[in-house]
Amino acid sequence: MGRPHKHAGMSMVVTTTLPDAAIAQICEQVAGEARSGIFGEMKTRLERVNPGEMTFSVRGPGGFIEVMTFMVRVAGEGRGRRLSTHILSYTTSREMLFGFIPVSPRVMVGLKNYKKFNELVAARIQSQDPSASVTPDVRLAG
Repeated sequence: MGRPHKHAGMSMVVTTTLPDAAIAQICEQVAGEARSGIFGEMKTRLERVNPGEMTFSVRGPGGFIEVMTFMVRVAGEGRGRRLSTHILSYTTSREMLFGFIPVSPRVMVGLKNYKKFNELVAARIQSQDPSASVTPDVRLAG
């Protein structure tokens, strides 16, 4: 495997007082809205729910091909409740000349969906909890 994409460690951290059920509901609703159309209609969908975490996938047109997966984790209690998102897996695409000469940088497929998901989740949490703090685009070592 080659070196990680420059956005592979992108994450978001939100500190809030909202209960887990409210956060889960926000994430589920937002998943249906986090769409992009660069490579056709790409949709974000909820794949798995475990205590304290939810796993989402970004899928290409038709919903058959998974191009990215990311996780939302919630930990802590009260004012110390912390939501974080991070990318688990992804695919990349690159424009080629004559089918084998790269002419552009690698693009992380599904990144727009992931960013949109983070933006919408942060906005909804802040609308329900004005004291929430959001740290977008945190870079994790990876």
